[in-house]
Amino acid sequence: ATIVAELSGSVDSTQTFYSANNIMIVRLSADEAVDGNVQFTWNTVDELPGGGGDLAVTDTLGEFSSPLYPEEIAASEREEWILTADPGQIIKLSIDTLDLAPGCYVEIRDGDSFEAPVLAKLEYGQLIDTKYYFSSSNQMHVYFYSEEASTEHEGFEFSYIEGCDAEYDLQYGVMMSPGFRDGGNYPDAITCTWTVNAPAEYTNMSLVFDSFNLDETDSVTVNEGGTALGDFTGESLPDRIDFTTNSFTVIFTSSAIANKAGFKATYGPACVDPGFNSETTATPEDWSYLSSVDVSCDEGYFFAQESYQQVPSTPQSIQCGIFGWDVSRMPQCERVYCGQPTTTVDNSFVVSS
Repeated sequence: ATIVAELSGSVDSTQTFYSANNIMIVRLSADEAVDGNVQFTWNTVDELPGGGGDLAVTDTLGEFSSPLYPEEIAASEREEWILTADPGQIIKLSIDTLDLAPGCYVEIRDGDSFEAPVLAKLEYGQLIDTKYYFSSSNQMHVYFYSEEASTEHEGFEFSYIEGCDAEYDLQYGVMMSPGFRDGGNYPDAITCTWTVNAPAEYTNMSLVFDSFNLDETDSVTVNEGGTALGDFTGESLPDRIDFTTNSFTVIFTSSAIANKAGFKATYGPACVDPGFNSETTATPEDWSYLSSVDVSCDEGYFFAQESYQQVPSTPQSIQCGIFGWDVSRMPQCERVYCGQPTTTVDNSFVVSS
């Protein structure tokens, strides 16, 4: 059993506690006879505080959370929230805290029901690399599912507001046009400004587009320090954009003429210099975010590290990702040592080796 609360002394006001399932144990303990009394009342409830419901979205930030957040996750929860903004507005949902237990998940849908397209499904153990989700209309549906109760996990807390402007304060993240999903389009006549202010030490970030499909009347503009680094439209995937400071801005503008699928982009910092020795060849010598580098050895050299013993002469590929290079040990080439040569001709000897 998990301790929900411990009370001692005098309690000035009535306090209410909720179990995470259908069982609650109350234990009274005293070390000596004293004057006083304790009175409890109890009853069953169909819904826990903080359960689902209808939420009106305005230009003032609102919040909602899983029941019993942040103390625990209740068992057998099936909660849904329907967020509705004024017609013509869209909704920004912020993932403020997400700590799910095994068997739990949160579904975010671009509409007002379970029939609406899924924007995201967030589960236990999943890397959450984006902080924001944007609807393509004035409604969004959030569903929370849990199996067993857990006091080891907090649950979730989300915030919401109308519009699509956003600020990112981490050195990595994901940006998506509102409503980005398979088979969906972004809304008409919107302007979204996303500003990145990463920690000061990250002055070598890059922005990489994974998907890009805009109508010719719509655009994505990337700025750094007031300087435009690119203005993109159409269906061609833009090249990687490198920055020299820790701040940049992405502006997405759609017209009222037509719309398409939109775009998805990720940003992150460059990786540390691998420190290859002179016998190791890296192609290209590019340590930028999401860059892939082929590492090989010249003839007469091989990868000496234990993790490469099965493929000592096979070129290796490494990639710079969110958490740095995707290998635990960097491949380094060393000269092949064949051992002391043996004589194969009678009355011969080795001059040098």
